[in-house]
Amino acid sequence: MKYTPIIIIGMHRSGTTMLSKILENSGVFLGNNKDINNEALFFQKINTWVMRQVYASWDNPEPILHMNQNELNYLKKICLGKIQGMQTYSFLGLQRFLRSNKLTDINTRWGWKDPRNTFTLPIWKSIFPDSRIIHIYRNPVDVANSLKYRASNKELFNSKMSFKNYIKIFLLSGKITGYRSIKVRNLYDSYLLWSSYVRRAFEYNNIMHVKYEELLDNPNKILNSLFEYLDIEINENMISDYSSRFNKDRKYAFLKDNKLCSFYEDIRKSHLLKELGYSSMKKCN
Repeated sequence: MKYTPIIIIGMHRSGTTMLSKILENSGVFLGNNKDINNEALFFQKINTWVMRQVYASWDNPEPILHMNQNELNYLKKICLGKIQGMQTYSFLGLQRFLRSNKLTDINTRWGWKDPRNTFTLPIWKSIFPDSRIIHIYRNPVDVANSLKYRASNKELFNSKMSFKNYIKIFLLSGKITGYRSIKVRNLYDSYLLWSSYVRRAFEYNNIMHVKYEELLDNPNKILNSLFEYLDIEINENMISDYSSRFNKDRKYAFLKDNKLCSFYEDIRKSHLLKELGYSSMKKCN
C-alpha cells in the first residue's frame, strides 16, 4: 500500500515541532536526516530553493504569492524530479532508499514538517493531491517573543557563545551563521510575519487547523480529532501519555511579562486576532 504524505505547516515557533514529534511517536516517518527543529533537511533545502527562485525567504515570504501558473508548473517539474532521484537517500535512509528512491512510492505513513510549507504548499499539493495537511497556529505575542529570543541567541560572534557552540553551528550548517533574521528582533515585524503565515494557511481548503492553546487545554479531544483526520488508529493510553507531557505554562506565557502585555494591548484589536479568538484575553496585571 502506498501512502500520500502528511504535511505540517504553520508559522515558526507555533508548535510545529511538538506536533511533528507526536506524529513520529505514533509511527509516522518524518525523515532520516533532520535538524534540531525536527525538520527533514531534504525538504527544507527544496523549500528554501523554491523560495529563492522568486526572491522570497522564510522571513520574507510574500513574493512567492505572486507566482504565475507557468512559474508554478516549472517549479513543480523540478521538485518532482528531486523527490524521485538519488538525492532522496538523505530523506529515506539506506533501507528505505534500497526499496525505492521515489517518494511517490513510500509504503508507510510518512510526511514532513517545515514552516515554509505554508507558502510552498501549492507545489506539494499539485504533486500529492491527496496529502493530509495540518496547520498549527499560536498567539502572535508568544510567537514574536520566541522568534526574538532565538534571533538574539544567533548573533554572530555573540560574546556569551562558547567555542563549543561555534563548532556545533559550523558542523550543522557548514558555516558560522549570524542572525537567522534581523527582521524578527522587532516584535511588531514578527507579528506582521505571523499574520502573513496565518492568513496564508487559512486560505487553503481540505486542511485541519489546530490551535496551540486549545491543544494544551484539551489535548485528548484535539489529539483524537487529529488522528481521526489522519486515519491513524491510536489507543487512549498513548493519547493520555502525550497529554501528560504538555507544558500548559507555555499557553499565553506573555501574560507574565509587562512589556509583552503592553505589546499585546497594541495589537489586540486587529481583525485577525478577533477572528482567531485572541482579542478577548484577560488584560495583563
